[in-house]
Amino acid sequence: MDILGKLSDFGKNVAQKSGEFAEASKLTMNIKSKEREIKALKLEIGDYIYNKYAEGASFDDEVAAYCKDIDVAREEIARLREQKEAIGLSDEEI
Repeated sequence: MDILGKLSDFGKNVAQKSGEFAEASKLTMNIKSKEREIKALKLEIGDYIYNKYAEGASFDDEVAAYCKDIDVAREEIARLREQKEAIGLSDEEI
């Protein structure tokens, strides 16, 4: 094979690999987008469940324990905010 033929084959190979890389990148971006969508939906489900818990709905022990952990964390946040206010700082400061 002459040098032009080898260069032509090389060029075709590079073009094919570039196309494959572009397709793989596009697929990866689509996967990441769907993963972000799933994460957002899980957060929405969590908010929905917690709001139902706060309204008095009953859940299994594991879900109730998570909701109680949220309650404890919220109480701690309120306590910490009170401490900030006691030293003369608001949430916007610092």
